[in-house]
Amino acid sequence: MLPYLELSKSLAIRGHRVTYISTPRNIQWLPEIPSHLSPLIQLVSFTLPHVEHLPYNAESTKDLPPKEVHLLKKAHDGLEVPFSEFLESTSSGTGINDAERLCSTVLGSEFICIRSCFPMESKWITLLAELYKKPVVPIGLLLPSINGTLIEKTTIGEVDVIDWLDGHDPKSVLYIALGSEATLTPNQLHELALDQGLNSRVLDEKELGVEITRNEGNGSFQREDVAKVIRLVMVEEAGKVFRRNAEREEEVFADKVSHDKHFDDFVGYLENLKCES
Repeated sequence: MLPYLELSKSLAIRGHRVTYISTPRNIQWLPEIPSHLSPLIQLVSFTLPHVEHLPYNAESTKDLPPKEVHLLKKAHDGLEVPFSEFLESTSSGTGINDAERLCSTVLGSEFICIRSCFPMESKWITLLAELYKKPVVPIGLLLPSINGTLIEKTTIGEVDVIDWLDGHDPKSVLYIALGSEATLTPNQLHELALDQGLNSRVLDEKELGVEITRNEGNGSFQREDVAKVIRLVMVEEAGKVFRRNAEREEEVFADKVSHDKHFDDFVGYLENLKCES
């Protein structure tokens, strides 16, 4: 949800009006929109229809164990009619529908936009265009700003994260990203076992990271394997190549000019598409 909110902010910054659609609890969970952008971003909530065995108030994958996520998808499928009626009642020419399945979304679209950039993933962007037989438009990484214009809060409890990081030596902090939608079992939390196989293999291929050895049956892994990989990429001599490549990739991440150009090209693509239609 947060990447879509960053997408909405980036469009609003460029003067476009955006309708952000989700469910009531998910809308409430979103961070506050900056006051200078709020007139251009309309938040619309659709109440999920009742689905048998779906827990009350479950509206996102973080509310459910993995084995029950299919119930959430079924509930979102029930929003197809109200969502279509909403689109018909507005003058909006573009919409994002979480209820659609990936295949039907791709088939029904005129082009695909992805949160990426050519310097980072040109190979995969080109491959997607070949597979989908549609234009694939990267929109940049949509990274939140930390200069106060897009992020107003950098605290966790009473700790300011930026100040805390500034108090540590360079390259001495390990950041573990579990994702805002991740639901872990107590054992997974204990072992830090998170199934990110596809992501880790892409990073492994680019020598930006190392995939942790995992159980072939259930995808889990042990703390000893986690510690071994951390020592390799952060401390050991053999891990220099990963640290060097990560520093190189940091320049791509931090290239705001490039990301802004990707997004401006995306907006231009939308505007041209609207004119053609």
